Amino acid sequence: MTPSQILSICRSQLYEPTASYWTDAELYSYMTYAERELAQLIPCCQATTAATTATGTSAYTSPANLAYFSRITYDSVKLKRIDMTDRDALDNTGYGGSVSTGQPTHYYEYAGSVYLWPVPTAGKSLKYYYYAEPAELTTSSTAFTVPAMMHGYLQDYVLYRAFAKDAEEGRANFYRQQWETGLLKGQSNWAQRDQRDQYSVVRDIDNYPETQLGII
Repeated sequence: MTPSQILSICRSQLYEPTASYWTDAELYSYMTYAERELAQLIPCCQATTAATTATGTSAYTSPANLAYFSRITYDSVKLKRIDMTDRDALDNTGYGGSVSTGQPTHYYEYAGSVYLWPVPTAGKSLKYYYYAEPAELTTSSTAFTVPAMMHGYLQDYVLYRAFAKDAEEGRANFYRQQWETGLLKGQSNWAQRDQRDQYSVVRDIDNYPETQLGII
């Protein structure tokens, strides 16, 4: 579905085929709120992008629509996520210390940038696999970020907010319950989708307790 299709469906339910009490901008803003809540609860807005490293450069700008990273690879090899304290320990920073260079094996995030360790000594592909923050919907030409299987939930949220504005408590509560049911259904459907053709339990090494000496 497209934003204009959902707008039309919602206007039909509101008995307002053209903008008057509820403006198009207002209804589009409700769609934006709904998409962003879906994206926060369900890891469904997957995206990728790539950059090229530069010799001697550690910091690279994160994607503008980043919610959080799933993985980052350097020259097709997965990097391990660390924090700034880990980076200090790896380099033994301080007076007399030095910054390591070579093929990156780790990364950390800070202030909208990704920092590689060691600092790269060659120009290689840096690929980001991440979950995106849905774009703000302002016109019918803006595409939805969440998958098509979840578009039906958006209209329930729009109608819930619209009827709440109109102080129609009964209808607002009905569509709020529809929206909340849709969230639960969406979480369940996405979990089943992710489990297809996989082992029943998949562990991410980034989430293991670990010290510089190895996994605890």
